[in-house]
Amino acid sequence: MEGFEVCRDCHQKMGKIELVPTPTDVDKIEADQKWLYGIYCKQCRKCPLLMLGDADKASFGPNAEIETLPNSKLYKVEVKDLLKTEESGWFVAATQLQRFQQTLLNNAIYTLEEPPDVNEMESEFSLPTHLDQVKLFGDSGAVVGFAVIKLKGKQSSLEDPFAVNHLNIVDAVFVRKSHRRKGIVKKLIGKLLEEDDGYLGFSEPISKGLQNLLKSILISDDRTRDRLWSCTRGGGEGDKKNIWMSMK
Repeated sequence: MEGFEVCRDCHQKMGKIELVPTPTDVDKIEADQKWLYGIYCKQCRKCPLLMLGDADKASFGPNAEIETLPNSKLYKVEVKDLLKTEESGWFVAATQLQRFQQTLLNNAIYTLEEPPDVNEMESEFSLPTHLDQVKLFGDSGAVVGFAVIKLKGKQSSLEDPFAVNHLNIVDAVFVRKSHRRKGIVKKLIGKLLEEDDGYLGFSEPISKGLQNLLKSILISDDRTRDRLWSCTRGGGEGDKKNIWMSMK
């Protein structure tokens, strides 16, 4: 498409890729969502810019630094600018824009720029539904991590109204490579265990990195040994395994 910029790193012309739903559509079912395109460098696997039309600009509020895309009737905004936050540490994504930040971090950063390593049992994540709790991690003015929690008692499948989550389940967790090995996910687990004194589940497959962290927690704190479970579906009878017992 004429008017696309060249990549700042490799200086190749960038293309477009369907990237994320609009902020106002993040909690709708996929069939009802309008999606936005990112400007993407295939060679560098980076998506530094998001494309907007006239109708999309208002979704990002008056403080968004939106510019006109050269030789085009469209607009552009920096992905990094959309990930700004005044929050610090783990916090609940309570607004549409905050939940949108999770979709952007998942689709633009995790899936494209810092993709999952299958050798580490990492996997791509589906976007959360309106039934899921989203937590973000802020540091130095930017969102650098997210977690998706399937809440106990909530419907576990949009297709089955009778299926429910039997415990809180960490369905997805991601921290940018620049912020790993700093105890961020360990803080999340501690926070979740404090918020609810029941069981805490983790959706399978569990990555090797998270497995190692859970083993460390279980070995060092015997109070967690009957509380941490690996889960499929909603973690009901036959759909969960005690992680401590599985280690033996």
